[in-house]
Amino acid sequence: MEPSPLITKPGPHHSMSKYLRSLKNLKKRDDKAIPLPLKQHDLFEFYKSQGVVINKLMPARFFLKNGLPYEGLLVTDDLSPNETLLKVPRSLFLTSRHAYLSELQKIFQENSEKFWYYDEIEEYMVLTVFLLHEYGKGQNSKFFKLISNLPKDQDVLAMWPSNHLDLFEDEDLKKRVLWRKDDLSKDYNKIKEVLMKYPDLFDISLFTFENYCWIYCLFINRCFGKNSFGYVHMIPVAELLNHECSETFCTKIPKENKAEGGKNENISKETEVIPKEETIKYKNEAETLNEDTTDQSSEEVQSVYPEDYYDLDLLESFEGLNETLNYNKDFIDFLKKTFEFDDITSLLFAYKILNYSLEQAKKQGFLVDFLDLKNKSLLFLNNLEILYKSFFHLKSYKEYAELFKYFDYENYIPEPPKDLFSQEFKEEEFEAMVFQTGKREFYEKNAQVYFSYGRKSNHTLIHNYGMCVEYNKFSSVLLKLDCGDYHCFEEKTLKELVEKGVKLVRFKRFKIKYTKLNNEMMSFFKLLVFDFNENSIEAIFKPIDWDLEIMAVDGILDLIGNCYESKHNLKENEEMLYDKKLGYHEYFAAIYRAERLRIIEYQMKLFNIYKEIVKRRKKGESAGESVRRVEEFENEEEFLRNRHVMFDYLKMMI
Repeated sequence: MEPSPLITKPGPHHSMSKYLRSLKNLKKRDDKAIPLPLKQHDLFEFYKSQGVVINKLMPARFFLKNGLPYEGLLVTDDLSPNETLLKVPRSLFLTSRHAYLSELQKIFQENSEKFWYYDEIEEYMVLTVFLLHEYGKGQNSKFFKLISNLPKDQDVLAMWPSNHLDLFEDEDLKKRVLWRKDDLSKDYNKIKEVLMKYPDLFDISLFTFENYCWIYCLFINRCFGKNSFGYVHMIPVAELLNHECSETFCTKIPKENKAEGGKNENISKETEVIPKEETIKYKNEAETLNEDTTDQSSEEVQSVYPEDYYDLDLLESFEGLNETLNYNKDFIDFLKKTFEFDDITSLLFAYKILNYSLEQAKKQGFLVDFLDLKNKSLLFLNNLEILYKSFFHLKSYKEYAELFKYFDYENYIPEPPKDLFSQEFKEEEFEAMVFQTGKREFYEKNAQVYFSYGRKSNHTLIHNYGMCVEYNKFSSVLLKLDCGDYHCFEEKTLKELVEKGVKLVRFKRFKIKYTKLNNEMMSFFKLLVFDFNENSIEAIFKPIDWDLEIMAVDGILDLIGNCYESKHNLKENEEMLYDKKLGYHEYFAAIYRAERLRIIEYQMKLFNIYKEIVKRRKKGESAGESVRRVEEFENEEEFLRNRHVMFDYLKMMI
């Protein structure tokens, strides 16, 4: 099928999401699954007697490709779209509200600063103390059935041996895990010191580091976060649902509307503990129609690290600045007030227009049209804001820049409100939680039923859950560009800006994914080679200057091609998944490496395809003609899928 003279988007059945799902074999019968022993079925019967509705589900043991077992929920009969799987009364939930109003409230009230994280209650610490307290009560606890059946084999990456972290070949992930390890140890000692003061309220023998880590893992793996609720919740039976990119969803049933067909609030299972980073709610939409893969759940928008900034000490040895910079003071002040320099794209443009103004000054005897320079700056900024709004779904450019500012949390510890644990913790206004299949989901008998925990990349999944999944449409590879390697700035200009109080970022990070071309990366690489004398500012943001496009693509191909060196190639990693000698850690590390290599390989292919399309445009072909199949890099089956992925960028072609 050849495209029309105009560029049109292939239908949703050609989406990358649909293709990736087809590789997973989800919702299909699993003949290897084994129902769990009678004890688990007795637990289900108990909850049914308490009002829980469990439809066509049973606990079962499933197996990874190499035979390693894990537990989940099996479908006992075919399931249709929008069919109820599970309905759990709110009265059976264990929540952080229970902890706040428990007999331990005195501990929390008198030590609120120990259970406080900058601007909110540190709920995982509160729940850890409460759960261990209830655990010590045994059968006298209201939550005995829930707690006594919680698994002891839960895992997060911070619990892995340090040498196992090297299996992922990801230094950013390792750095993040080591931070969490350090925080876990500090938090444990901090809370233990508090609890030792209350022997009449808390049995300190329960608060071992082993128990602390067990509850911590459960909090991350098994809880539904307060992004969707007023409190953190543990929901019986629902916590047995494993994660996949499925459409299965859950809704709150309001008290005033007990009928399941009423207007309910879709929610997601979102729990981020350390570090606290911005999250988004998972929208329950058909995945074939949902190509927006913006993932701010954890690591999508990378915070800038302290080492990312240029060190002024490194610049002090350079000679004094060119005297012609002196006349530019007003213009530099304008740039400082107008741009957010924690965003390196803005900084690079400011540097270029500053140098351009110097060139103009030398040519024209210092008669520079500063109004024109300011207008150029504002035009760039307006286009940048449009790009960031569409790419990151943010309200403004300044909001984007804020996400990249490094904040020194170590030296900023605000005091919690005095009435933090004395406030009225209101009861939530809903009757039950209902889990249903998606509006296009059909499950075969003996298939595993999944629930999406949110838009989680493999980076987030392995960090928080100790596992990751293949062909994850939300997964990504982080590219780190050192501006020093690309000679973005001259040292004397760097020093001038630093001395003016600008904090200069050295590294730029980009995400590449299965599901789209990174528009921001394209704009940045065009800006690297941009020349005011030859290129228009609009060409930075739109594919209208073919030479500029080709230079940018060549730079991107070089960056992607050198971003990751693995000890094992893609084929070797894929073969490892069938190696029965591998343990869980080695198995999931192999998936993690394989997924990174798949994304890198696919993005290299996409940019090579795009480069050929641009060459066709340069030769005079129309937009519609130029996007035909590039036989060197794609077959007929891949062609429409690739155009679906590239469409948002291709449609801007003139």
